Amino acid sequence: MTEDRDTFERGRAASAAPVLFRENVVSRDGGGMLATVGVAFGSAGVVIGLFAGIYGGLSAVVLGLPLLGLGALMTGVGMLLSVSRVVVTPRHVLVHFGLVRRQIPLHAVQHAGVSVQWAMPHAKVQIGADGVTRTSVGRAASKRGVEISYYDGGRPHVIQVGSESPERLAYAIEQARRASQHC
Repeated sequence: MTEDRDTFERGRAASAAPVLFRENVVSRDGGGMLATVGVAFGSAGVVIGLFAGIYGGLSAVVLGLPLLGLGALMTGVGMLLSVSRVVVTPRHVLVHFGLVRRQIPLHAVQHAGVSVQWAMPHAKVQIGADGVTRTSVGRAASKRGVEISYYDGGRPHVIQVGSESPERLAYAIEQARRASQHC
C-alpha cells in the first residue's frame, strides 16, 4: 500500500478503495522541449516589448505581444504534457496524461505486461487495421512501460503507459485483476 490519496485520486476513484500502486512519471522529452521553446518565444516577446517601450515603436509591441502569448501557451502545453500518472486500485486502473484520462475497470483488463515504448512522448491515439485502438501516454526515462489490453464498449483497446517501475506496475495490475475476478 502507498500513502493517502491525493486530490486526483479522490476525484477519479469510484470508491474509497486503497491505492495498490501509484506512479508519476516526468517526461523530459516532448513536454520539456515544448516548454523550452515556449520560454524562448516568451522571452523574445518580452525583449521586443521592452525594445518597443524604450524606442516607442508600435510595430515592436504588435510583434512582441503575440510572441509572449505564444510562448505562454507553448510553456503551458509543455508542462501539461510532461507528467503522466497511473494509479491502481482494487477496482480500476486510472491513467492521466495531459488531456488523456482513462478509468479502466479491472474486469475489462485482459492482460498487462512490460514493454518497450513504441510511440512519441506525447499522447498518441491510433486505430489500426485490426480495429484495435492504441494509445500511448507518458515517456519514462527507462523507455519502458506497461501495455494494458482491455475492452471498452465491446472494442479492443491497448494503452501503453510509461513507467520507471514497469515490473511493479504490471504486477500490481495483474494481482488486482485476479483478485477482482474472485469477488
